[in-house]
Amino acid sequence: MALLDWGSATNTGKVRRDNQDHVFADGSIFIVADGMGGANGGETAARIAVDAFTERVNQSELDSDAIQSALFYANEMVFTMGMANPDLHGMGTTFVSLVLEEIQGDKSPRKAYLLNVGDSRAYLLRKGEITQLTVDHSWVEEMMRAGRMSEDEVAHSRSRHVLTKVVGVDETVGPDLWEIYLDPGDQVILCSDGVTNELGDLEIAEILRRSKSAQDGASKVVEAAVLAGGVDNASAVVVALAPIGDESIRDLETHSQGVAASPLIRFAPHVVKIEGEDASLRGPMLQSIPIPISKSEFHKSGMYLRIAAFLILLLVILGVGAYGINSYVNGSYFVGASNTSNVVIYQGRPGGILWFKPKVVEVEKIKLNALPNSYVVQIKAGVAETSLSAARNYISNLTSQVRSYSATTSTLSSTTPTLVSGGG
Repeated sequence: MALLDWGSATNTGKVRRDNQDHVFADGSIFIVADGMGGANGGETAARIAVDAFTERVNQSELDSDAIQSALFYANEMVFTMGMANPDLHGMGTTFVSLVLEEIQGDKSPRKAYLLNVGDSRAYLLRKGEITQLTVDHSWVEEMMRAGRMSEDEVAHSRSRHVLTKVVGVDETVGPDLWEIYLDPGDQVILCSDGVTNELGDLEIAEILRRSKSAQDGASKVVEAAVLAGGVDNASAVVVALAPIGDESIRDLETHSQGVAASPLIRFAPHVVKIEGEDASLRGPMLQSIPIPISKSEFHKSGMYLRIAAFLILLLVILGVGAYGINSYVNGSYFVGASNTSNVVIYQGRPGGILWFKPKVVEVEKIKLNALPNSYVVQIKAGVAETSLSAARNYISNLTSQVRSYSATTSTLSSTTPTLVSGGG
């Protein structure tokens, strides 16, 4: 029977209205998940990921493939839920987990699997010294590892929260997975960035060294993060292996339960064995710099998608409408008057429609002052015709009317008597 102690704590912080972190600790599986995607989306993503992962691990024979499979299943569950619900689309979560194998005696190193996606972290406190085990999946971290940014630039960069990997946002995700061996007296702390943004590594180590138990350590780390600023949700899980001869820590009970899960696409694992103090405690070397995804964008992505869909639909409607109006306008003609009082054939509608203005097709020699007043009123208002030929026919008839009107006017003028005043 192995000796183990564990504890967990989470706090909303001073700024956030909701706590989107989710912690899990049952003696063999330990998780911190930092959800994102709005008040509902973030909490939902973290909870679904934790539930799916623990279910899959508990129904599998423990090895690195089983751990990866459980994470892929968790990613699939979050992604599927987000795609099925527009209000949750784009939700995701960071995910850091420690899964312990059963120990073979109190003095044996304890084999464990450490898995990470995102910027929630795992630290090892061994003989009073703290080491960060995980590597942040953030843009600035990967830029630094590629030699393009210094540690000081990373610390002050506004892009510190731009993530390159998150559970549930894409259909697939590639986690980092380490196989590690823990010695008696070791402590592992899993924590969200709400802790690491407020506390330095040495501050976390000092709190753990002074803590009376794993639960005390988790609670005090979270409390210190909130007091230091509390800008984000703060969560921590502490797992402590009892030093040799220490009987004060609770006995570990075996833990097994599970449900069937769907098969998933597999990725090649990143596995680094950590055996003792001299081994490397860092993760896999950077292979590429993926396109960054901002944490702040995840909770907006569902809204952006709906806005984009609406705009596309609106553009389609406007395009179809514009095409219809253009066809209608270009197929219409009318007879009107120009600024110089000439009779003109226009293409379009009198007065225009929206931004479709009438176009001059032909300028006639007929002047408005040569027409009867009844025609003048009609032409100034615009005489609509169904085609250019119909408009020309109207002009032909109008020309005949002008000639008739002119002849009549001339006749009337020639027969008008001249009045002469008489003498007296």
